[in-house]
Amino acid sequence: MNWKHQRLMIPIKIGGIIAFMIALLTVTNCQMETGANLSSSEVYKMHCKRCHGSDGRKGKKGAKDLNLSTMSLENRIAHISEGKDKMPSFEKRLSQEQIAKVAEYTLQTFRKDSLSVKP
Repeated sequence: MNWKHQRLMIPIKIGGIIAFMIALLTVTNCQMETGANLSSSEVYKMHCKRCHGSDGRKGKKGAKDLNLSTMSLENRIAHISEGKDKMPSFEKRLSQEQIAKVAEYTLQTFRKDSLSVKP
């Protein structure tokens, strides 16, 4: 390929890259918007149940028992957002609103059960 052909191909390649990036951003935004309509329990079922289980006790891949957790809501939000140890970060998969909702859900649903258990 001579120099003139190569020079003509540069805008085409750049245009292709830009089109790909726009498509990728559009798909990502659609996924976030679709997920925004999910309830906190649905978000938990989609992203957390796999390792923590429906009762919060599953422990797959080293997942902690949510019924025994003493983490505050703020710490749960940070933990879900950033990940820790074997738990991955969810800040790119879930919106901040979804993270806050699922953190609240785990606090209300699972911690409540452990507090009602008497030795």
